[in-house]
Amino acid sequence: MALKVVHEGRIELAVTHSLWWQENMLALTGEEIEALIRRVISYRPPQWVPREDKIKRLELIGSLFHNTPPPAVQASQVAGGRIGCSTVRLGWENAQSMSTESIQRATNMFSKAVDLLLTAFVDSDTFGAGRRIIEQLGQSSTIPLVNLIDDIYAPQPALAVIAALWDGLGGLQGKKIAISWGFGTRHVLPSTAHSLCLMGASLGADIRVVSPQEFPLLNRVIRETQVRVKTTEATFGVRNDFDSFEDVDAIYAVNWCRLDDFNHPERNTQRASKYKEWYFTKDVVSPKSLFVTDSSVQTELLASRELIDDASNITPELFAWLVRALLGSISYVTQEDSTHRRLT
Repeated sequence: MALKVVHEGRIELAVTHSLWWQENMLALTGEEIEALIRRVISYRPPQWVPREDKIKRLELIGSLFHNTPPPAVQASQVAGGRIGCSTVRLGWENAQSMSTESIQRATNMFSKAVDLLLTAFVDSDTFGAGRRIIEQLGQSSTIPLVNLIDDIYAPQPALAVIAALWDGLGGLQGKKIAISWGFGTRHVLPSTAHSLCLMGASLGADIRVVSPQEFPLLNRVIRETQVRVKTTEATFGVRNDFDSFEDVDAIYAVNWCRLDDFNHPERNTQRASKYKEWYFTKDVVSPKSLFVTDSSVQTELLASRELIDDASNITPELFAWLVRALLGSISYVTQEDSTHRRLT
């Protein structure tokens, strides 16, 4: 099925409302996200799985990953081990050369042999193609399915960050969260930033996106976040100056790529060279703020060693939170009374 891409000053993916909304983790209500977060927090080291937990003891989890960041792959294996479940890689290595229909047929075939599917699909050629495939699989899967990350959204990494902030701040209602671009020469997709905007807004957090004008987030995400904050009496704003953190409770910082240049690393590097002053130090960050970034970015270019070593930086805990997010999501889609069998 052909992917339709249009431009509104930046790249946008054209999908139908039903594909975008049904079986989408980001369609959960604030109350449902809060319940999921509480479930995630309950999986606390060193016990990890509470004795009274009624999580379905799955026997076999299948993973379908394409161009997946290593932490997501590793977290899926650890999560399976924590519930005593075998995890098997099912493929998608050659997905770049397969049609959408072929991918869907192969996935339906695999689903007859496992108890749950974990998916991740990042298309390196066409921005948004991976997301479209994930949405279609969410529509057709006959078994529980949890999507970790794709080229537009990162539901599980974002859930990990949101749960960590919730735990550290005692909830997110009325809390100020800055989602900020930061300098680097290696860039990642803004998938986690997109998901954080939407999930945070649903939970009543005041969301502030801070980025150079050349590195905006997706138009569609900005519009949907604006809609959500109206229903939760929160606020949302976009700022293009780096001096915007003195009053925030938490900062998520990452050097994301410019979406029109997502498959041209050299162009992103050239554009980013003008913003070397977008560098986080303890002087920039409020003493009360939590700080978190992505393990895949060049931390030494993004933040000072003093800030990285500070207790306010919760990045070292993020992998464990990703494992906990997966455990919570697996429990959520496999509980007998769940109304959401697929979280895409």
